[in-house]
Amino acid sequence: MSYGCPVSDLRLSWFARLKLAFGCFFRVFYDVEFASRLRRLGSGPHLREADDGSTPAPEKGVSVASVSVPSPIDSAVFELTGGLTVLGLLQREGRLVDFLEQDLTAFSDADVGAAARLMHEGCRKTLHEHGTISPIRSEPEDSAITLVEGYEPGLVKLTGKVGSKAPYHGTLRHAGWRISNFRLPTARTGHDATVLAPAEVEL
Repeated sequence: MSYGCPVSDLRLSWFARLKLAFGCFFRVFYDVEFASRLRRLGSGPHLREADDGSTPAPEKGVSVASVSVPSPIDSAVFELTGGLTVLGLLQREGRLVDFLEQDLTAFSDADVGAAARLMHEGCRKTLHEHGTISPIRSEPEDSAITLVEGYEPGLVKLTGKVGSKAPYHGTLRHAGWRISNFRLPTARTGHDATVLAPAEVEL
């Protein structure tokens, strides 16, 4: 299937290109046909921009109509799909959804603890199989630390009486977590990510 569009539509803003890049990233994992089209597009003829910065002109011998690009992608849809896939993996290995949806009021603390131990083992195995988990801060928790000017706000959450600017002197209450080398399994054609666990029927 070809996604034709006017040449003027190719002049996207930086933010629009960023959103498109994220959308393409997630879709490549789940849509084999889309990934093939994207690869062909990347290896095929491209538009080159005019010297004066005006509307791009096609390369010699290439008509504008022959150049196709993927349709705009809603990155939120693919982020949701990836999140549902992770939730499905945690259900498959650790029965996470079963545990969360179970009414625990009728069970003893010992029974809940035993179930939580099994869930912990399965969910931890899943996380380590699909990525590398590491703490953000290397200091021991409850130790005194200083955040100097230039620290990354996205990596540290400040609580308590926060001053107007660094340096900040405080106590590390949680080291934080980050994941690297994250990878998801390739979805089968027609896979519905909203099915976290299929119903089981014993014959």
